[in-house]
Amino acid sequence: MNTDRQFFGRRWAERADGRLAAIRRLGNLRSVEAVGRWLLAVVLVTGLVARADEKKPEPAPAPSRWGQIEAAMGAMSPDGTLRRRFSLGESAELKALGVRLEMEHRVETDAWGRARSAWRVRGLQTSLAPTGREHLLWQPPAGAAVKFERAQIGRALSAAGASRWRIREAAPGEFEVRSLDGQGWGYAQGNLVSAFHPALGELRCTTQGGWITTIRRAENGSDEPPLLAARYDDNGQFIGFVIGGQRPQSFIMNENSQLQSWLRADGAEVRFAYRDGLLSEIAEPGQPVRTYAWKENPGYERGDARWAAPVHLAADEANTYNYDVAQQGFVMRRRENVTGRETVTIYNPRRRRIEQQSGGETLLATFRGGTLGRGALERIVDGRGELLEDYRYDGRGQLVKVVRKGEPERAISYDEAGRVFSFEEVHP
Repeated sequence: MNTDRQFFGRRWAERADGRLAAIRRLGNLRSVEAVGRWLLAVVLVTGLVARADEKKPEPAPAPSRWGQIEAAMGAMSPDGTLRRRFSLGESAELKALGVRLEMEHRVETDAWGRARSAWRVRGLQTSLAPTGREHLLWQPPAGAAVKFERAQIGRALSAAGASRWRIREAAPGEFEVRSLDGQGWGYAQGNLVSAFHPALGELRCTTQGGWITTIRRAENGSDEPPLLAARYDDNGQFIGFVIGGQRPQSFIMNENSQLQSWLRADGAEVRFAYRDGLLSEIAEPGQPVRTYAWKENPGYERGDARWAAPVHLAADEANTYNYDVAQQGFVMRRRENVTGRETVTIYNPRRRRIEQQSGGETLLATFRGGTLGRGALERIVDGRGELLEDYRYDGRGQLVKVVRKGEPERAISYDEAGRVFSFEEVHP
């Protein structure tokens, strides 16, 4: 067996800090999306090391079969509702802080139990608050919540039951949370008031009801543009924001407090329409109009807990969907209007797996932890049980090995702060 090991030296990390930033985020591979980001990192790593050795980069690995599975689902999410997200923009400073602003569609119920569409912004909500008598629950601006043991929190930084983060009580009611690589967040009475990043320095933060309103450099005056400034109405509804020196973005709501218009930083307008409270149309410049139709899930209003939502997506501009509850979980059938091709996807939350039958091929994906379809992808096999992809993790939930049929094994190791330390390909 011939093993080629390639390590990142300090000199190369400093020269390619922007590229390695994407790789460092792999220290928390807890989602299917993160597996996709790992594939991108493989390409970045190969190119970086190849430049150091003055060799041509090796071919990038083939895309994961999970992308094929997800594409075959169409617009429907595992709970039967609409899977639709918009990125709201980014900057180098926000990326360094790990803040990613996204707008995601959700189906919620109002006070009368009626289903309605809502757009929720991710990346702006943060808090540090007690949960029970023994723990503090920290919700960072991005990423999964972290639970600390209150009895272990003192004046000095302590793990307090967490893995990559340390916490201390700087003063009564004031806490500092720091990562092992030096990034930090400061809270007073549960509200974010400050932040620190080795490359950005000290930052000042303000919030409104647990939602970030500003992030700015501590040394900058009030006339300097903040790294992020968000606006909310009197009811706490998100109505606009500005990233760095970019043009402002704004959101206009209809009479039912649902998003009607999004004015983007490039000056374009995205419009949203609704029927009976549920999203019916998205009109985006330069794109065909997207349409959506919905059906009620029988028995949901009568308390049938088998259904994941009160309604399911019945059709979009290109597909017809059927959604049903079966003994093994949820069954979604997607039929393409033009070709007539049908895809059957079975979501089994108890066994943490998704089975898909499309075009005579069967694929079975299994997960560990998290929401089904968003947890850590463990393996994909075909209808004969033959292993196609295998993803292995360490005790901290970090992806450490990827095995794919017909490709070399790929291994990743990390330093104590959870940053990628080495990348290895093993050729049989």
